[in-house]
Amino acid sequence: MPLLILLLAASDAFCAQDVPMDTQISYRVYPVFAHRTDALGAELKAATRAQGIAQHAAGSTTASLDVERFLQQQAHGCVVESLRVRLRVEVLLPEWRPLRAPSRTLRKRWEAVAQTLAAHEQGHLDYTLEAAQALRTELAEMSAMSSCEAIDNAIDRRFRRALMRLNSQNVLFDIRTNHGRRGAPTF
Repeated sequence: MPLLILLLAASDAFCAQDVPMDTQISYRVYPVFAHRTDALGAELKAATRAQGIAQHAAGSTTASLDVERFLQQQAHGCVVESLRVRLRVEVLLPEWRPLRAPSRTLRKRWEAVAQTLAAHEQGHLDYTLEAAQALRTELAEMSAMSSCEAIDNAIDRRFRRALMRLNSQNVLFDIRTNHGRRGAPTF
């Protein structure tokens, strides 16, 4: 892969294609085995605690967003040798593996709960992807600066702002949807 070298003093802004983004999304499941409604609810609660998921949720979406940069101050200005947005996301959902055949009613209820939960976690994933892309765009549109310290500080400000916006969006999303339970069946 060729080394990206930009001389900021010679240009007014980065170009969006000059800020690559690495995205890795993984999905993980945890098993639940109960075949009765009451036991299924209790098992979900116990399993979420064991997985480190907040008590009010049966699934989770966790993300790590970072800006990797290598800046080098030279006599004629700061050279941005590389700048990259990195995003790692893990979506964790329950997978039902009943030990005995559940009732048809319970199976339908599980399917509705699982679909609603997956859609809710997809909402968090969508917000995260949008935030990473917006950060990438903001970095690409940065104006030229004379020092590496100024560039580094500008990158950090944009990064912190992106994280604050993402956290706010996720909190408001959970409030609006009651953590995915609003209007959905639960156990």
